[in-house]
Amino acid sequence: MKDSIKNTPEKTPLQEHLECLFEQMLPEDNAPEDVRSRVFDTIDTLSLVGDLTALFTVEFGQSEFELIDLLGKGKDSDKK
Repeated sequence: MKDSIKNTPEKTPLQEHLECLFEQMLPEDNAPEDVRSRVFDTIDTLSLVGDLTALFTVEFGQSEFELIDLLGKGKDSDKK
């Protein structure tokens, strides 16, 4: 039973907020499951796109600079 708890992803604050809004929107009836799944699928897609964008812009550039810096340090030590 503990293994199934570890495998469930942690909810983001945005997901928790949206779930709360869904519950408040229709207090006598829950939002249709189809609508809920579409909203959360869209959030997951946007999160993935954001992660990929960050990876190939900021983090990729930082990695290149670090690699160039390491290669430059290696050449300086070879000259001595």
